[in-house]
Amino acid sequence: MDLNKQIDKTISQIVALKLQQYNFNKSGRVFWRGKEQITDIISFQKAPHNSAEKSDFTINLGVYWHDIQKDIGWNVPKWPPKEYDCTVFQRIGFIFNNNCDYWWETTKNSDFELIGNDVAEKIITYGINWLEEGHDIRVVLQRARKHYYRQQMDKVENSIKHIYGIN
Repeated sequence: MDLNKQIDKTISQIVALKLQQYNFNKSGRVFWRGKEQITDIISFQKAPHNSAEKSDFTINLGVYWHDIQKDIGWNVPKWPPKEYDCTVFQRIGFIFNNNCDYWWETTKNSDFELIGNDVAEKIITYGINWLEEGHDIRVVLQRARKHYYRQQMDKVENSIKHIYGIN
């Protein structure tokens, strides 16, 4: 089986089943939950250099605050949003891997059940906590101030000040 299809199958058969317990919906390679005030996003990103012999992927997290996104004029055209369309976003590796990026590497000889369980465990242990902490507007402000996408995060900071009166 093609490696990209095997990764998608692993995500659907192992990761999706575990994330259902946390009320996540799935659309392609994106998991999301909530749609009123705040939406949590978990997305799988495949590496641009993938080949038939080796395929790598990582996990992106995002917290989408609907009122902030509307205030800054960044409503998403298609649901669910990509993590980079979110109010704050982060790669999961920076949370569990000593502030370093992390990519899962696969080959035709990989144990996809082991990889799927590792991915699910990392999301449940680290990712969901990061997402839920992002439901606190003060945490969002703190993350925006530290984020490297300054132009986008400056708008988020200004919106938080405007909507919530927090400096």
